[in-house]
Amino acid sequence: MRIITLAAAAACLCGCTPYSFSGGKTALVSSIAVPLFENQTTEFGLPETLTRGIINGFVQDNQVKIDNASAAEAVLSGRIVDYKRKAYTFDENDHVSEYIVEIWVSADLTRKTGSQAVWTVDRLRGFGTYKADSENEHQGQERAIAKITEDLLNRTIKSW
Repeated sequence: MRIITLAAAAACLCGCTPYSFSGGKTALVSSIAVPLFENQTTEFGLPETLTRGIINGFVQDNQVKIDNASAAEAVLSGRIVDYKRKAYTFDENDHVSEYIVEIWVSADLTRKTGSQAVWTVDRLRGFGTYKADSENEHQGQERAIAKITEDLLNRTIKSW
């Protein structure tokens, strides 16, 4: 009886291994440089804010090293191709209660050896909303940049 109990317990424990949709360290490259994104919009200061946000996202994730262009294995370059701020939600008096900021970027990750593109994305949309009465456009931009950063990071570190 004791052997059956131990066998049943072992079978249960084998079925209780953790499962995750996130991979281990599956980064497509080990280090990248992120030069200032080009700006094809009229939004002053947006390239600096976007580039800083992307770099910070990679640093926080800590799976790909951020390095200077001469030492990095690949370069993540891009351009801001569109920017919009629009009314998003309205209250019962038709006053704007929320705005949405949309930032559209095109980007590519290119290996320095052989100039081989690891991935390319055209017109990637990041968006962020902010409350009209208690927040400002910069907060909407930060939320949009966070979404762009997450997408670029996933393209770089996930193999699926």
